[in-house]
Amino acid sequence: LATLDEGIREAIHPDRNEHFMEPELYRLKAEIFKQCAEAEDRENRTENAAKLFQDAEDSFQDALDLARKQKARMLEIRAAVGLGRLWQRQGKRQEALQILEKLYDSFTEGFDTGDLREAHNLIEELKTSP
Repeated sequence: LATLDEGIREAIHPDRNEHFMEPELYRLKAEIFKQCAEAEDRENRTENAAKLFQDAEDSFQDALDLARKQKARMLEIRAAVGLGRLWQRQGKRQEALQILEKLYDSFTEGFDTGDLREAHNLIEELKTSP
């Protein structure tokens, strides 16, 4: 997390113009928060887990917002998949499906890329899960 925070600080430093990877740094930070939250949850430390899950959601949202602002669509779909998986775990299937379908349907090419295949697979999971 410290390394990612340092990367984010470097990306937004006024003397550098590295903003193009900023959404990916937030997405990676969210994935770490999510993994830590899942570990805390397995250990029945629910209060810690809840905070970490919220931190993960906030970081995924930051990644999504920045990717949209930059029109970095592949970074946006990566962040949306991460957020979608988090919401799927939390029982927010409809919210996950809504954000993913809208974004996925806006693509006109690149469907053979790993990111779009992963998005498609998650959409299918969300549609078929109870």
